[in-house]
Amino acid sequence: MPRVADHDERRRQMADAVRRIVAVEGMEGVTFARAAEKAGVSVGLVGYYFSGKDELLLFTFQQVCERTRERVTRTLNRDGTVRHLLRRCLLEFLPLDTERTTELRVYLAFCGRAVDNPRLRAVQVAVHDEVRAHLAEAIEAARQSGEIGEDADPAAEAAALWAFVDGLAMHAYAGPGSLPPDAAVAALHGYLARLFPA
Repeated sequence: MPRVADHDERRRQMADAVRRIVAVEGMEGVTFARAAEKAGVSVGLVGYYFSGKDELLLFTFQQVCERTRERVTRTLNRDGTVRHLLRRCLLEFLPLDTERTTELRVYLAFCGRAVDNPRLRAVQVAVHDEVRAHLAEAIEAARQSGEIGEDADPAAEAAALWAFVDGLAMHAYAGPGSLPPDAAVAALHGYLARLFPA
């Protein structure tokens, strides 16, 4: 019997093609025809899996966020203090090498489109909410273990830390001449040193 197509894998294949187009050409380069060409499939097959360009972009943005989530999760599978865990995790969001710089470029391109697209914006908001929630959990663990003061407010500290890292990533991407990777890393280290004074 012929093998039944893995529909989820097909959709991921097409999303990866879109991700690669956006990484080089920006959002303007995305069409069904270009996605099909990049994925090595027919335009009709792209149309079979996605009802329109907006659906294709939405699924791609979700996959981009999932790739980052998986990479960050891999950094958490090590021992260490909460401060060191946060350092490893948050470095993954900074454009420190080709992979992370490309990923951030794609993410920012989607965020730009999300300004006028509520469904993309919902994905963006969900990412921010998820990151802040995980940071708050980590900071609460640090508070209970004595790494930071008992009077620390985990939710407030998480919001401030994520806003700092998000802004740091954008500045490092936009102006690598004025904020090169080593300076971005030093800035993060400085923030964490103030948050974890011990």
